[in-house]
Amino acid sequence: MFRFCLNKRTDNLNDNCYCFKFVTNKKQITDILDYLEFIGCSKLNLNLPTKKDVKMRQLFLIAFTVEFFACNQKKDNTQLLEKRIDSLQIKLAATYKPGFGEFMSQIQAHHAKLWFAGENENWKLADFEVHEIMELVEDIQKFQTERKESRQIEMINPALNEINKAIQQKNLVLFKSNFTLLTNTCNDCHRATNFEFNVVKIPDIQPFSNQDFKMNERK
Repeated sequence: MFRFCLNKRTDNLNDNCYCFKFVTNKKQITDILDYLEFIGCSKLNLNLPTKKDVKMRQLFLIAFTVEFFACNQKKDNTQLLEKRIDSLQIKLAATYKPGFGEFMSQIQAHHAKLWFAGENENWKLADFEVHEIMELVEDIQKFQTERKESRQIEMINPALNEINKAIQQKNLVLFKSNFTLLTNTCNDCHRATNFEFNVVKIPDIQPFSNQDFKMNERK
């Protein structure tokens, strides 16, 4: 048996000294290392009374030196990681993301473009526009999670799916019927979220003078 003394966070070996008497086996070495990590020690003193214990002293010194360096390195890495996380959180908070109104304005534009593309039986453009609206709905649910409207907007997904079917079938009559369903569903969503004053309708004037919605086939 021998005595093991552990000094906690002080240069004075008489202060905060933890002493143990134990039998030298592997389990007890493991227990002491665990205790060392738990109390956050800063100084170590081993008292082995006889020459025959010199080898054991060396083994303990090596083991505890490794443990001290590993412990200190672990603490340094943790502090560095915490600083990086704080820095990233600050940058993330300052990162621009579109507001809810900006998303809705984009949907309104694509809603109009979708109508004129379908009315002119420009099915490739109509397919593009309906999928743009679908992506915007997904973006709203991803980037505007704090808004209650984000939990309601999924109600337009069935109408979008139906109008997409009409586009794939290249069916103008079905397209117009499902576009009316989509428009009415938009207004239902507005009423459900107290935006009933924002009324959507089927467009009657083409607002994009810089775009031709007719299908131009190259000969």
